[in-house]
Amino acid sequence: MYPTIAGLMVKNTPYKDTADIKTKLFPKLTPAMQEIFLKYDKNLIALKPAPEFVEDIWNNGLYR
Repeated sequence: MYPTIAGLMVKNTPYKDTADIKTKLFPKLTPAMQEIFLKYDKNLIALKPAPEFVEDIWNNGLYR
């Protein structure tokens, strides 16, 4: 799944649950990528995001 599918997963965060991952991500995948995603779909989990990660989700490399 790395780097393409994983990158898309990160760009479309946060997710409420694993069904939300599939709903947001699946239409953006090619048929080949969809097969790979479905292979690992049962292994995915969606946790509540930690506040320290939500605050700076798109880190531009400039540390404050």
